[in-house]
Amino acid sequence: MEYTLLDKITITRPILFLCGPYYEKSNKSDRRVILQNMLYDTYKNKYLPLVIDDFLTEKNIRDDNISIQIMEEICAAVSYKTYIFLDTMSSATELGIFANSAYVNEISVFVPKVSDIYNRKNVGYFVHDVVLKKHEDRVKCLEYRPGLERKALATDYVVEHYKFVNDSLPSNLARHIKEDPIFGQEDSHPINLREDDVVIPQTPYQICCQRKGNNLTVSISLRLLFYVTVSIISHEYKTFLQSGDEDFSKFDIDDIVDKVNQCIKNFISGKTGKDLSACVIAKLNTVLQEEERTLVYHIAKFVHVYYLYSQFHRFYLVEKPLGNVVDKIAVGNHPYTLCGLKEKDITLLEKIQADQEKYFEQIIVRKNKKKREIIKYREDKNGDQARELHNRMLQGILEYYTANQASYAYRRGRGIKQCVQQHLDGVDFMKYDIRKFFNSIGLEKLTKCFGAALKIDERFFKELYRMLGSCFYHGTLPLGLVLSPILSDIYMNEFDRRAEGFFSSLGFTYTRYADDILVSAKEVMEEEAKEKAEEFVERELKRLSLSINREKVRKARLEKQGDQIRYVGLYIVRGEKENFITVGKSYAYETARECLDYFHKVRRLLVEELPAAEKEKLEKDTFFERRILLGKLGFMEQMEGQRGIDRVEARLKAHGLSILEI
Repeated sequence: MEYTLLDKITITRPILFLCGPYYEKSNKSDRRVILQNMLYDTYKNKYLPLVIDDFLTEKNIRDDNISIQIMEEICAAVSYKTYIFLDTMSSATELGIFANSAYVNEISVFVPKVSDIYNRKNVGYFVHDVVLKKHEDRVKCLEYRPGLERKALATDYVVEHYKFVNDSLPSNLARHIKEDPIFGQEDSHPINLREDDVVIPQTPYQICCQRKGNNLTVSISLRLLFYVTVSIISHEYKTFLQSGDEDFSKFDIDDIVDKVNQCIKNFISGKTGKDLSACVIAKLNTVLQEEERTLVYHIAKFVHVYYLYSQFHRFYLVEKPLGNVVDKIAVGNHPYTLCGLKEKDITLLEKIQADQEKYFEQIIVRKNKKKREIIKYREDKNGDQARELHNRMLQGILEYYTANQASYAYRRGRGIKQCVQQHLDGVDFMKYDIRKFFNSIGLEKLTKCFGAALKIDERFFKELYRMLGSCFYHGTLPLGLVLSPILSDIYMNEFDRRAEGFFSSLGFTYTRYADDILVSAKEVMEEEAKEKAEEFVERELKRLSLSINREKVRKARLEKQGDQIRYVGLYIVRGEKENFITVGKSYAYETARECLDYFHKVRRLLVEELPAAEKEKLEKDTFFERRILLGKLGFMEQMEGQRGIDRVEARLKAHGLSILEI
């Protein structure tokens, strides 16, 4: 399993930062403690109001690799809303960081009302008058009437400490917070991807990327990098964090970096539909221009220190994550890679789908008074291109696809005899034919079946659908194209698996040859078992939008010698001691008759004086007929052994002829 960034992330608990001077978390009169409690009471656990001084202190961090400036920059980038008590130069510095135009956050600045304070040159008012005017669109400044503690250090210098009157949030500040439209905004954010560009994203929920060979350069907002990293840590280190272990070295930073990159790469791959499995993120850019490992290190430290020391421990970053940001996926095959397709092949696939008549043609084949529509490749350059493409796709599929052992059609080294042999010991039989098999196979369900059978990554089902669409003709899988047989078998793969397991549990044998299904038992089947079997076949076929051809359902019981059942052109016959396989009397008689016709034509060529044209035609006919006969005799020998040859030989001997003369 690997991680991927979701197409649409949900931040269920955005972080709010509360900044200002002189934080005393144990002092109920501390303004940030009061504000934090108000935010919690108002919005419950929908937001995470954090005081940086509460946990991100040098005493808690104790790590020379940590830069406080980088940590504050990360906090500024992540902050959904920032509240700053602007009393001192230090809080003015925090304002400068959080108001950085590179970060998309909103800020409310609270300053004591000028008429109530002694030090009118307070730094807060300097910033208010000079700096904040430049950021009026993003920074709101509110005055409040403070409670004051004054201490005279000289005749002309008084130190003032500000608090809230009666330890209550001033009504105008409370109203401002409750009416702030930011708290009514959506918590879901689609992630936008911008290809062939590596500029720093202008919004927090955008990724820019550029590929050169197998190297990816990615630009991402610091906020999104934070969410991805924290989400992965919440999956990978939950137990460690719960243990309260203070040993930060147990975080494998390089592994976290790899998983973050993997997560981002999988997202890009899914968005673009391209196989990036061989690619690496060579460079990940953020607005800070720091190495990715440095940023991930700081984010991991943030999580660890927060988990150990924050008084808001009940709002776990890990046990109750900030939101739904990443997901675990089973990374599978890309259909284009599996089939060895290149850009030009993908273009051809699209052309085939757009104009099928340009590459395929329909012909009508009549056999035994039946008419069949066959789709074939056109005998021109376009048809040749489509056939060659489908042949290469077939080779790729065959390399990865494993058919069910109960399926015998279209498989090298397996044929109708091997299929029928599985039932040779059978006594009771049920035979089913799938109605309009090929024409009933739909593209959407085939895509799902193909994806499951060949472990196609679900992110690439759109590409798979497009690829398989080139094998369809007017919405159906046609007879006659190179890929139709193997695709039909893939369509039935899960059915075969379920059927084999079900019938095996009943003690029955199941096989399928294309659209022909045979179920047998070595003993007489109970009627209840037969009903269950038929219900199973109907139900499972229905899952695939297929059905039984009722006119071709056959049930047979081989109780006495000579009883038989026909399946895929062969017969299982009850013999004196055991069952045997035969091509059937009709096939043997017909082959013997064709042999006699052949000998008659050969005799004419040998003894009669024929006109040149007639002789030429007869020689041509006998040449091809001989090849057909040898094929039929070879088939009989393969199916029945010497017994099949002997049956034809016996009929020929009655006319003084022999197979050896053919």
